[in-house]
Amino acid sequence: ASSVEEDADANRRAVRGARVVVVGVKPHMVPDLLREIAGDLDPGALVISVAAGVTIATFESLLPAHVAVLRSMPNTPSLVGRGVTGLA
Repeated sequence: ASSVEEDADANRRAVRGARVVVVGVKPHMVPDLLREIAGDLDPGALVISVAAGVTIATFESLLPAHVAVLRSMPNTPSLVGRGVTGLA
């Protein structure tokens, strides 16, 4: 695996062919990341966000229509196996 610091195309290559993509970056980084990967997502791919405060509408506005979006909000007790995760 390579990092984006070493390879500017790493994110785009990482999502190619993926059926599920988890977006776990800082909220302020989400728009740039989505613009970067949008053209490389396969039809029917599921993009899951764990970025707090970034709406599904934001994801849908930056991704192609053929991509499904799911927002996941784990809570603090999840760190010790006692939490719940809300899905939208």
